[in-house]
Amino acid sequence: MQELIYAIDKDCSINDKAIAIKIQLANKIGFAYKPLEKQEILTQGKLLKASSAKDSQLIPFLIKEELSYLKTRFKKNSLDPNTLFNTVRIAYSETMEAFKLFSTTGKLFFHDKALIVDIYGKTEFFYKVTPNTIEGWIKTKSERYILEDSIEQKMMKLKSMKSGLAKELLDGDDISISALTIDDLMFLRYHHARFDCLYCQST
Repeated sequence: MQELIYAIDKDCSINDKAIAIKIQLANKIGFAYKPLEKQEILTQGKLLKASSAKDSQLIPFLIKEELSYLKTRFKKNSLDPNTLFNTVRIAYSETMEAFKLFSTTGKLFFHDKALIVDIYGKTEFFYKVTPNTIEGWIKTKSERYILEDSIEQKMMKLKSMKSGLAKELLDGDDISISALTIDDLMFLRYHHARFDCLYCQST
């Protein structure tokens, strides 16, 4: 079964000064998605045709954002039927709305890692900066966890947590919040979104 999946494109995001999302067709195998080796060119019509019920609210939003980006940057006619949507750009001001919509699909990726979107949880991500180091930390109501911990250490700490996030992470045997590097987290946070609500699912 083929479905649309969405991946944050780091290089394109930096170059285009927006959150760039690559849209791909993928085969769903169990709970995993494998992108097709040969991707189709996605016009607006093809994108709408390929979308499923999970994508019903997200796709119109992504189309609107890409047309707005093209109009602003290139004065491109929004009625052009040949406009491509293999990559869409989301304005910084719309990232929170975007990730609310992504959270309903369960199909957002970064560096081939599935992202868990925790919009309403109370767990926070923050930096601890010293003259020689920058560390990423996860903060719950009562505890703090450095992202440099090994997976084994982190899973032991998670087992002692009482939050819903810990339960969600532990319910999936192969999920770890250590899958994003500090460099990647810095990139995500720099781009004006509440990316502290994102956690990575390891492969």
